[in-house]
Amino acid sequence: MATGTVLLLASAGVVALARQNDEPTTGLYLVAGAGLVAFAGVIVLSPLLVRAAVAAVSPLMRALGVSTALAADNARRNPRRAATAMIALTVGATLITGYSVVNASLMATTTDMLDQRFPADYQVRTQLTEEGPGVPPEVARDLRESPEVAEVVAQRSASAETGEGLVLYTTFRGVPLEEAADGGTDAGDLADVGPGRVAVVADVAGERSVGDTLALTTGEGEREYEIAAVAEGAQDSWSVLMHPEDFASAFPGVRGDDTLLVSGAESAGDEELRDAVYAAVEDRPRLQVDSMAQRRQQYEDVLNTAFLAVVAMLGLAVVIAVFGIANTLALSVLERTRESAVLRAMGLKRAQLRVMLMWEAVLMCLIGALVGVGLGVFFGWAASAAVLDDLLFRVPTAQIAAFLAAAVAAGMLASALPSRRA
Repeated sequence: MATGTVLLLASAGVVALARQNDEPTTGLYLVAGAGLVAFAGVIVLSPLLVRAAVAAVSPLMRALGVSTALAADNARRNPRRAATAMIALTVGATLITGYSVVNASLMATTTDMLDQRFPADYQVRTQLTEEGPGVPPEVARDLRESPEVAEVVAQRSASAETGEGLVLYTTFRGVPLEEAADGGTDAGDLADVGPGRVAVVADVAGERSVGDTLALTTGEGEREYEIAAVAEGAQDSWSVLMHPEDFASAFPGVRGDDTLLVSGAESAGDEELRDAVYAAVEDRPRLQVDSMAQRRQQYEDVLNTAFLAVVAMLGLAVVIAVFGIANTLALSVLERTRESAVLRAMGLKRAQLRVMLMWEAVLMCLIGALVGVGLGVFFGWAASAAVLDDLLFRVPTAQIAAFLAAAVAAGMLASALPSRRA
């Protein structure tokens, strides 16, 4: 017991070390090593785990009848053999559960990142941005009048070359600027952006802070603005966020909106919203429509395809584990021939003997699966956290429940031939 406990504690220590490592690849290697150490600890402690698990469910099994009570006694009588039979299933359960957790967490994190970066359902943009005509105002009008559309945000952008590089100026119309602009702030508030007051990224702000005056190069030359907010890191759609009045004054040559961000109404279906967007842009070939919903679905499809492929391969390990449990149970039947005969002579019916052996197999499968699920959830979290800093941890309860149900079915299947022999 001491050896197993030390191995599990060492595994937890390696995972803690991986969490402090900033290199994702190194973190994954550490988590994989911790998993191997944890498996060694589980192998050492597995007889104790079997004994404890069977003792926990024995009262319930005794209440179910003679056959289930005998099954619990048989499993507890030789826990080492039961542990040896279940360990292969534990490995398969750990790998499947771990990958399920990684897949669910990656999907949730990716979806959240896409929602933050692409908050709208559709983007309508022009191929000709600065100095071009932009998106015709009739398109925005038609979209706003459509019952399938809840919100249309117009984005207008321009760029200017400065000593620090290319600076992207952006303004939004249709909603308050703080709602349309992506990202948070290190200082100040985007709601304070107004005439003469701008929000800037840290690279543009330099040593200046909120309240300071900043000279910016615009289409009309150099102009000074007060810093209302400093954004966190680089923004996807802007370096300088301006009020619409300031933008129109600074870049009079930009005569139209380069992008429309379209959000669908809650009552509108996907197809209805798609038809409404494409109806507004028909006969305008220079406009491009991007579906953010489709882009999110593409990411989900890729993750789901990879998940199904990996689970199919790991399923082979579970099948092999079921054969191992069946062999162990068959050996047990041969060793207990006299015992089975005595039980039959004392009145145990043939069906009751089959039920006893079935519950033995189910117990072994369930214990192995539950231990694997626990390890899989833990190491799935550790592996995901090693790769992603802003992880949204998710446990796919439906998939885990389905796997446990499959473990019960596997136990019943594994007991079929041994019970016939008995």
